[in-house]
Amino acid sequence: FRKTEESFFFLALLSLSKSHLYISIICRSEKKKYLSISMADGRDELAASLQNLFTSVSSMVKSELEGTSSQLDLLEKMNRRVASEYEDMGDVAAGLRVFAEQMKSKSGGLDEFVGQMDAIEKQVSEFEAVISVLDRYVSVLESKIRAESRHRHPSSPSL
Repeated sequence: FRKTEESFFFLALLSLSKSHLYISIICRSEKKKYLSISMADGRDELAASLQNLFTSVSSMVKSELEGTSSQLDLLEKMNRRVASEYEDMGDVAAGLRVFAEQMKSKSGGLDEFVGQMDAIEKQVSEFEAVISVLDRYVSVLESKIRAESRHRHPSSPSL
C-alpha cells in the first residue's frame, strides 16, 4: 500500500491595512497563493471573496478527506481479506492437528506389534549365532570324519 498524495495542510494568513485585506494561503500540495482585496471596493466584494475562499478551502478539505476515506476503505478491505486468509489457515492447522492425533493413536496400537517384532528380531539373532556355532562344529566334525576315513582307507577316494 503506497500513499499517492501528500498529506494535506494549509495555513491562511489574514492581514488588514487601511485600504486592503491581504490573504495568504499556503498549501502543502500547492504553491503559495495570495489574494488582495481592496477595502474601497466595498463590503460585498469582500464578503464574496471570503465566501469564495471558504468555499475553495472547504472543497479542498472535503477532497482530502474523501481521499483519506477511500484509503481507509481500501485498508479495511485488505484487512478483511487477510483475516479471511488467516482464518482459512487456522482451519487447515486444526485439520492437521486432528490428523496428527489420529496418527498418534494409530501408532500407539502399533507399539505392541513393534515390541513383538523387536523380540522376534532378537530371537532370530540368537538363532543365527547358534547356527553359526553349529555350522563351525559340523565343519570340524566333517574334517575329522574325512581324516578318519582317509586313515582307515588310504586307497579309496575321499568323500
